[in-house]
Amino acid sequence: MFWQAICLGQKTQFLSNPKDKLVLASEIKEHIDKGIQFNANDPMLWYMRGSWYYNIADISYTIRYGASWLTGVILKADFKDALNDFKQAASIDESFYADNYFMQARTMQKLLNDDIDSIKLLLQKGIDMTCINPSTKILQQKAKSLLEKL
Repeated sequence: MFWQAICLGQKTQFLSNPKDKLVLASEIKEHIDKGIQFNANDPMLWYMRGSWYYNIADISYTIRYGASWLTGVILKADFKDALNDFKQAASIDESFYADNYFMQARTMQKLLNDDIDSIKLLLQKGIDMTCINPSTKILQQKAKSLLEKL
């Protein structure tokens, strides 16, 4: 399930038709949900579903609703669901992925959360983690910039 969701996610990068992308997005979530059913102790699955919720919620409802006329599928997601999944991933393994902390902070900002101290703490946790890949290094730099602005 996990790998199918990843492969489908990669496939969306090569599709030019928005309708196909939205249909594929629905399939991706189905595979992630099945993965969680089989192994709810995998923080990466929770992180992936949180990212899915975040990315879909970031698309305006009007566009999602309009697209449902083409695809027959309305993608339902909100930032609260995303935040819950990111928190669940961290509760399983606090140190599994720095990006999870950054996504929690970004999601809290999208929810207009006034708890700046919590957002700063999440950013700092991600910054303090060992960098495991180049994309994390870039995110850590962005997090440092954001932390300075808060």
